[in-house]
Order: sequence, then C-alpha cells, then structure tokens
Amino acid sequence: MKIWPVQDAKARFSELLDACVSEGP
Repeated sequence: MKIWPVQDAKARFSELLDACVSEGP
C-alpha cells in the first residue's frame, strides 16, 4: 500500500497544528 504525498503532508500538517494547539500561545 503506497502512501500519497498529499496524505503524508496532510498528516504532518495535522500533527504540527495539534502541537501548536497543545503548546498554546
């Protein structure tokens, strides 16, 4: 099963966003 670059980028973005939210301002 191949992972598309779009899905990988989406996962990375989601991870980054989650990290930003958890850290907070």
